Amino acid sequence: TVPAIWSDRAKYKMEAWAIRAKLINRNIYNHLRIVYEPDCASISCQSETAFATGERYILIDAGGGTVDIACHQVKAEYAMEEIYHPTGGPWGSDYIDGHFEVLLCEVFGSDTLRPFKEFRNSAFIAVKDNFRRAKMTFFNDKNATFHRMKVSNDFIDAMVHFSTTKFGVITDDDLDINEQFEKMVNAATPFGLNAGEHLKFDDEYLLLSSELWTKHLFDRVLDPTIAHVQDLIEKIKNVKDTNGEIKPLRYLCIAGGMASSAYFQYRISSAFGKGSKYDLSIRIPRTPILSVIDGALRLGLKPNYIKTRRVKYSYGIAVDRRLDNVDVDRIPKEYLERNTYIQKSTGRQTVRNLFSAFIKKNEAVEFNSVIEKTYRRFGRNENVVTLSIYFSDQDDPYYIPEDQSALASVPVPFPPNYKGLSFTVHFFFGDTTIKAKASYKANDDDDSEEVMFENLDVKYIDLTQ
Repeated sequence: TVPAIWSDRAKYKMEAWAIRAKLINRNIYNHLRIVYEPDCASISCQSETAFATGERYILIDAGGGTVDIACHQVKAEYAMEEIYHPTGGPWGSDYIDGHFEVLLCEVFGSDTLRPFKEFRNSAFIAVKDNFRRAKMTFFNDKNATFHRMKVSNDFIDAMVHFSTTKFGVITDDDLDINEQFEKMVNAATPFGLNAGEHLKFDDEYLLLSSELWTKHLFDRVLDPTIAHVQDLIEKIKNVKDTNGEIKPLRYLCIAGGMASSAYFQYRISSAFGKGSKYDLSIRIPRTPILSVIDGALRLGLKPNYIKTRRVKYSYGIAVDRRLDNVDVDRIPKEYLERNTYIQKSTGRQTVRNLFSAFIKKNEAVEFNSVIEKTYRRFGRNENVVTLSIYFSDQDDPYYIPEDQSALASVPVPFPPNYKGLSFTVHFFFGDTTIKAKASYKANDDDDSEEVMFENLDVKYIDLTQ
């Protein structure tokens, strides 16, 4: 399972690492399936909530690293159509932990926290674990003005001994360690807040005000999540399904580890639930933290659960066209000047590196549908032809930027006894990874028998090398 916002290259690396680790056999077709985490959560929610055919819903999978968002419409029982390609962002609960670390720097000083992390790393990890436990119980009591987290003696001792004079706190031999720690806490003004009003120390607990928990920790990841979903709802209002109909959005499902948080549920319900502007019915599975794992197992039994996908990018190849067939208004003048040349065989002005799309962003594609493109090799002694695949985030790309490398290459091999020139590549964009096959005629006669190559190797280009 991978986040839906992962790039094609990232998914390819996951597959390559699985092969290197000998977890899978590359010669076994579909031995490894890479599936999107919101798809897993979606099929898991389907097992608990019976959505009627035609119902449209948004699913938020709020995990540790990312928040992935899918918009599905029910075609039949356990058969979904994507209304919009999966989206999301770096708004998972781990980023709340990161903001907590910023809070510690605000309170004790980065010069205090740095040696603590370096020299007492296990104690630092224990502090973060305590914070994570407190994070998941915050807002269970909606009226509480403070919510506490446990701090260890190791942490208290380290903050005092590694302390700088940032807050005018100097070690006082007349005070014990806990009293000195409390003095530091009371003097702190995190994020410009008044000293003594938002942080307290009580025995072995650090008490954080509700304002700290909400405005300075949770909301820093929840606000962009909510804004993204609001934007998505606007985008899909006029999106037709494959039957040409626009169905109303009625439900919003939340899953993933952060969906167990009472405050997360409150913010989502306030923004999108009954009584809000959107008036959606909010659905939460019984154990949201297990939704992805449960759904992954179900997808193994129902691999074509997503019957229709919307592609995340536009995909195609680079082509050269005669200048008189080019819409020059869609190309920057400088680009046109640098990429126009005289084609030797025709003597005509020709423009290189124009985008010829196989499929365009957010187009619907069925699970097993195929896009066929026919090509010719230059000569019969050419044993392998390599095609380069490009992608674009634009809805209708026209040219390939000069600084853009190909996404992947597809080598097409020919057997020694093949004498023909033409061949057809069959591209499949209906799953989470791009697949390709090739076929050729026994000879160049259109009526000759077709021979299929199985499973061409789509080799993604690593830009880090």
